[in-house]
Amino acid sequence: MQPGLLTKKQASIIMIIILILGAGGYFAYRQFRDTDTAMVILGGEAHNGFLTLPKVGLSLSLPAELGDLSYKVEPDAPEGKPAVSFTSKELIAKGGSGCQIHGDDNAAPYPLGMLIESSEHPDKVEKELKDGRNEDAAALGTFVTQRGGAYYYFVKPTVACSQAPGVFDLQRTRIEMLIKSIQAAK
Repeated sequence: MQPGLLTKKQASIIMIIILILGAGGYFAYRQFRDTDTAMVILGGEAHNGFLTLPKVGLSLSLPAELGDLSYKVEPDAPEGKPAVSFTSKELIAKGGSGCQIHGDDNAAPYPLGMLIESSEHPDKVEKELKDGRNEDAAALGTFVTQRGGAYYYFVKPTVACSQAPGVFDLQRTRIEMLIKSIQAAK
């Protein structure tokens, strides 16, 4: 054997190690690539937060009550377009784990709703819903805004994230505030 050359056994072991490390890195990347926590920056004298959703292409001005908003980009959204689920630290503190995004099997997976981007025009979606021709149209929720060729729909949770006192009212009021922020988005 020449000095500096690897045997077949050594080369095979090195290749296996490289494959294992590569696969581990890929799975770690897939696990964490779509999870973001809202970066809320308190702005000027108005004391309103500002939230940018880069994968959806919207920037939201938030009231102070939504200053602790957090979100998760959903990987399996309708049409393969971005969808974003929302919750807040205050809601989780009052309602427990059921108020986390995908926190409890008995609660809504998106405690403060989900924003879905779609290429479907609201008139087409409404017609398909009335005609019963498109089951996916119902999953889009309620149309809230349009930016360029993208239409944004909002899906409200169908159940409260917790039965704790005051959580349902908190959830309801924060959802309405969030919808207004989305409708005013830039």
